[in-house]
Amino acid sequence: MYDTRKSTFSLLNNLLGGPAMNSRLNVAVREKFGYCYTIESQYMPFTDTGLFYIYSGVEAGAQDQTAEQILKVLKGFRDKPLSTLQLHAAQQQYIGQMAFNSEMGQNEMQGIGKSYLLFDHVDSLEEMSREIRQVTAAQLQEAANELFNPDSLSLLSYR
Repeated sequence: MYDTRKSTFSLLNNLLGGPAMNSRLNVAVREKFGYCYTIESQYMPFTDTGLFYIYSGVEAGAQDQTAEQILKVLKGFRDKPLSTLQLHAAQQQYIGQMAFNSEMGQNEMQGIGKSYLLFDHVDSLEEMSREIRQVTAAQLQEAANELFNPDSLSLLSYR
């Protein structure tokens, strides 16, 4: 929760498997191969640690192929930085999603409460947008190399 890279992690999560249909995981696994109906990633910061995970409901018999495609997407984030255009589009999309979500009453109230409890402050949409716009392609790649290190990944599969 207190990591200075929280905005970087949030933007990376949104690019990887956020709610938009153009997330990297959705395009690579669902749209291209049709292995699943649902695939998403989540970034959950806690006060003393955090969790970054990918969830997918996969068609029977396609578990191994799905895992292979997910690993390819993660490798892509580690190996190749976003272009300036890709970065700008990702930032704008995420800022738009934040603005939309701020109009959802329950989500907004939960966020305000959590922020007051942990920071005694609530960032405005303008402050959050500014932080997202400051994230660089190099920072995203560095975060991906840390978070998506193959030696640190775990897989849990229910078949």
